[in-house]
Amino acid sequence: MQTIHRRKIMNLQFCARPSVLFLIAAGLCAVSEPAMGQRGRRGPGGPGGPGGGPNAPDKLLVEKYDLDKDGRLNAEERVEARKEVATSGNGRRRGPRRGTPREPGKPGEKLQPKDVESFSHRGVFDQGVLRTIFLNFESEGWEAELADFKATDVLVPADLTVDGQAYPQVGVSFRGASSFFMIPAGLKRSLNISFDFVDGDQRFGEVKTLNLLNCNGDDSMMSSMLYSNVARTRMAAPRANFVRVVINGESWGIYCNVEQFNKDFLKRNFGSAKGARWKVSGSPNGDGGLRYLGEEVAPYKERFDLKSKEDPEAWKALIHLCKVLDETAPADLAEALDPLLDIDSVLWFLAVDVALLNSDGYWTRASDFSIFLDTDGRFHIVPHDMNEAFQEPHGGPGGPGGRRRGPRGGGPPPFGGPPEGPPPVGDEGDGEGPPPRDEEGRRGQGRGGPGGASAGAGMKLDPLVGLEDAGKPLRSKLLANPEFKTRYLQHVKHIARDLLAWEALAPQVSRTRSLLSDAVAKDTRKLATTEAFLLSTSPDPVGEEEASIRKFAEERAAFLLGHSAIQALPEEVVELAQKIEEGDSVVSAQWPRVDSPLQITEIMAVEMEDAAGIQERSTDWIEIHNTGKEALDLTDHFLTDNPNSPRKWAFPKGLTLPAGQYLLVWADKSKQPGLHANFKLSKKGEHLLLTHKESVLSELEYPRQTRGKSYGPLEGSTGYLQPTPGAANRAVGGQ
Repeated sequence: MQTIHRRKIMNLQFCARPSVLFLIAAGLCAVSEPAMGQRGRRGPGGPGGPGGGPNAPDKLLVEKYDLDKDGRLNAEERVEARKEVATSGNGRRRGPRRGTPREPGKPGEKLQPKDVESFSHRGVFDQGVLRTIFLNFESEGWEAELADFKATDVLVPADLTVDGQAYPQVGVSFRGASSFFMIPAGLKRSLNISFDFVDGDQRFGEVKTLNLLNCNGDDSMMSSMLYSNVARTRMAAPRANFVRVVINGESWGIYCNVEQFNKDFLKRNFGSAKGARWKVSGSPNGDGGLRYLGEEVAPYKERFDLKSKEDPEAWKALIHLCKVLDETAPADLAEALDPLLDIDSVLWFLAVDVALLNSDGYWTRASDFSIFLDTDGRFHIVPHDMNEAFQEPHGGPGGPGGRRRGPRGGGPPPFGGPPEGPPPVGDEGDGEGPPPRDEEGRRGQGRGGPGGASAGAGMKLDPLVGLEDAGKPLRSKLLANPEFKTRYLQHVKHIARDLLAWEALAPQVSRTRSLLSDAVAKDTRKLATTEAFLLSTSPDPVGEEEASIRKFAEERAAFLLGHSAIQALPEEVVELAQKIEEGDSVVSAQWPRVDSPLQITEIMAVEMEDAAGIQERSTDWIEIHNTGKEALDLTDHFLTDNPNSPRKWAFPKGLTLPAGQYLLVWADKSKQPGLHANFKLSKKGEHLLLTHKESVLSELEYPRQTRGKSYGPLEGSTGYLQPTPGAANRAVGGQ
């Protein structure tokens, strides 16, 4: 979750109170390439394109060959369009094939929907399940067709089935840059699936787009998921989990399913889909760090890919932000930036980026992130490409994201894989060292330009890297402010001490390893061996020349906690506190979650089949359960369906809920006496919060609802229920 409301008071100050700037989120990783659909296209900087390699604009074919004017290409129209691709080229480029080639892919096991378990009661991004997605293309030559159209605006139709539900005519494309161009045919390439390709209202749960990543270069396959889990504790970031994909009856193995940065994402995290959003693509030299380039919009359009509708005012706001960053003295940044930028969220973004060694991150390439401008004129930074984290970066061809591969049983590095990098620097390092290479193997410009930070520092990358790099003002300018620098270092310390601690990571890694191990072993088109997967996710220590998530976590955390700047931090937690005027929005996204006996245990957002004696059939309700052993006073407790208005509806003063008892609140906007909230529940799904003071006691995120069923927790998971208002939850069909 995140805030969209701008504070009117701009002076930030320290206060030594408990942590109140936690961001609350539920779900999961790298925001992936934008869903194209035939309604739009990838903008400049998208992968592929005539004569331009992976970052040239798409070749526009749909309008030219769409003879029936339905906004997409049928089989006959695609045949003609492919002829043009064949004669003009589609800009596809492969990286240099260095090292021993990978083993070719082999046909996978045959599977049908009846062979797999359905998880229709679990969320799209539930990390505890491995659901199977079935794609059926018209042609057995689907892979070559997707590859031919990779650098165009053409999607290829397929019928999709998941959880026993058929979704006809989704649009499919290959996505990614190096994860496509460096992977030969027959092996796993990343996929983008648009459910609204033909039917604009078609959704899978609450989403209309799936981004399925092939986890190229990540033996563990978990980097995106773990990065997301860390980032989402305090900021808006994409959710991620895993799915198995079956194409034309044959398994193509495991993919990481990463949430799309679109209007649905904005509404879930910021309370509104309105506003402007940009993607900062990983072009060869980066340079999307928000440095000021003058008042003309053209150079900004070369670096920032606007994903929302064209809006001159949005571009003016972005240029103004860059100018303020450039021209404001560090001591004056708090007052100047508070109306324009969600500062603490940005500091958290910068801390996660460096602490987890995101080799495609802001600190090194000034790219691969997203930007959102809300309707109040405030900017928010959102992580985008998260699969290059949780591994030691080294310089060399392919950028600093090259993985260190000792004798890991993982086979050779990817085509174009890097050699060993230069020696690391110590904790007093100045962030110098050779700048990272781009995808063409060229060095960046170092300080003051693209490239910049120390690619060769490895596990000992200084958390204060890039403080003099004018090309990355979110680091060089914000961290020149003493208050912001202290807060940033506190975030780094929290990550190292609490989130990178192996006891915190181990349950996540162990659960996912168990969930995926059998499917990984059967995956005939995976990009690393089963042995490499098991070694990189091992709960046990590994050898000196080997790598694993545990080894990364322990070594990186030890270095960061031993850094002199972090050791010099004050003992008390220092927060950036914004003064809130009467009537201003309060930001629940910055509130910590606390353990409480008060829980949201069931909701009903659609008609009940039998509502006699309860309430009108059309009325939504929310069930609150006091799971404790003492009666609780609900004074100053609140319910909301908007994270940016956490005190939306207040419980009546003096209302008490006895121990073990349930309470129903009608979500009907009624003004009649009783427990009637001032909001209704969306049947399409949303996020509910139960709050008290500056804490979140309980939250329930639910997907699109089904008539006659309620939704809530049961036996350690959440899902659809048999409606039992005021009583213990029961599974559908349960007694």
